[in-house]
Amino acid sequence: MLKPYRHTGIFLYGNHTQPVGDVFMPMLVTKPQRVDTLAAPANLGVPVIGRVVPMGALIVPSDFHQMPAFTQAIRARLAENRAIMVYPEAHVWPYYTKIRPFSRATFHYPVAAKAPTFSVTTTYQRSHWRHRPAMTVFVDGPFFPDAALTATQQQEQLCQQVTAQLKKRCRDHNTIEYIHYEREASK
Repeated sequence: MLKPYRHTGIFLYGNHTQPVGDVFMPMLVTKPQRVDTLAAPANLGVPVIGRVVPMGALIVPSDFHQMPAFTQAIRARLAENRAIMVYPEAHVWPYYTKIRPFSRATFHYPVAAKAPTFSVTTTYQRSHWRHRPAMTVFVDGPFFPDAALTATQQQEQLCQQVTAQLKKRCRDHNTIEYIHYEREASK
């Protein structure tokens, strides 16, 4: 799936369900292509992982004035034919089997760069010999928005395409709910 795109910069969008696995999984999916993961500054404070994050991540700036440098860093990575992994759900929910809503704004960069975009869906199935579920990762795409649309409409279209594919894979391939998530009752 990704082989024809190894010599071009690409974007990957995935569901965020593994606290440690999601740090290393993009490297396995894109191998031998280098990958950078967009990460929040808070991830630098996570024990063990926080020391590894800067080695393969682009830290999303917390200050608006740092955005031009961040945008330039993304362009540079794409020019180096790297993959950029985005977890638009932002926060990890271990073993979650659905797709949480995310903003079309997360698709600004692939639209601006006219870069191929792929979905990376982590799904869970019952394991016959382990307590924890087995994990299967699906890569789908590439997705491209209609070039005749405005940039905002392209972001919305790309968001819908990727979200639909993530939801389809989750619906068709998750066979176990290892952790059940419920909304807290209002007080």
